[in-house]
Amino acid sequence: TGRAPTRGRVARTAGLGRVAVGGAGRGAGQRLDTRGTDEDRRRRRGDRVVATIDALVDQLAVMRGAAMKAGQVLSTIEFPGLDPDQNTHLQERLASLRDNVPAVGWRQMRKVLEQEWGQAPEKALAHIDSEPAAAASIGQVYRARDSEGRELAVKVQYPGVAESVESDMRNLRLLTPLLRQLMRSEERRVGKECRSRW
Repeated sequence: TGRAPTRGRVARTAGLGRVAVGGAGRGAGQRLDTRGTDEDRRRRRGDRVVATIDALVDQLAVMRGAAMKAGQVLSTIEFPGLDPDQNTHLQERLASLRDNVPAVGWRQMRKVLEQEWGQAPEKALAHIDSEPAAAASIGQVYRARDSEGRELAVKVQYPGVAESVESDMRNLRLLTPLLRQLMRSEERRVGKECRSRW
């Protein structure tokens, strides 16, 4: 079971800020890296890209909301110049933001329903499963049944997600230079290799 999303603008900004600083540090290390062969340096460049995306996925998985949606979009982008194992790892990690979101515990989600409905969900419904049928970036879905026996799908938004959307969109700008740098460095390297072959 996952945790409820990180709440508060400052905490969410700090999380993405740490990812951006870590990625910038790896980029600086890459520029100073002259050890070994071209192949050794290329592999280490790929490792730095993987480490940065790994850190980003970990952070977005905790944040959820609009930030996680942005990570889902990233899962459709290819990072050129990586070895097959590095590329496979990145695609699996990014896809986890889309396909393998850990569910937030029932106790926290039940509180959201109780606040929204003004009564315990067990009173409002004849039955509601405490295990979610699905978990996504902004909420979870529960199977339920009303007093007339109709089967229902109850979608519950994570606490604080609605309030975080605007700040998330601002915060994601912190990562734009970092992602551009990752893409540019790999594109430059691939272009250089192609020119040297021709």
